[in-house]
Amino acid sequence: MKLHKTLLASSAEEFIHTLENELMNVCDVMLKKVDKKKDRQILFSHRHQLLDQLGACSDPALILHLAALILFQHATGSMLHASGKFVPSILSLLQDKVGESDYSILS
Repeated sequence: MKLHKTLLASSAEEFIHTLENELMNVCDVMLKKVDKKKDRQILFSHRHQLLDQLGACSDPALILHLAALILFQHATGSMLHASGKFVPSILSLLQDKVGESDYSILS
């Protein structure tokens, strides 16, 4: 009930705090705090894996897919796992972040 009441409140922090307290009381689950250093290492490793795949690839469709994932990670700072059918959507999201000439080449 406490958790439900916090959903009606306007603060996400209050919801998360109540969620942590209630989870620990009910099922001994502890949520880990954000480790920014570890997150950076994971993002760095993922980007280098994508770059290695890009360097070894010769299929144009896969090259475009990998390039879109790398550009998305560079522009947003977030990792993205998406299938090839989402490449046009990813590129449309990146349209503002890459220049018009680069976007036309990618399109």
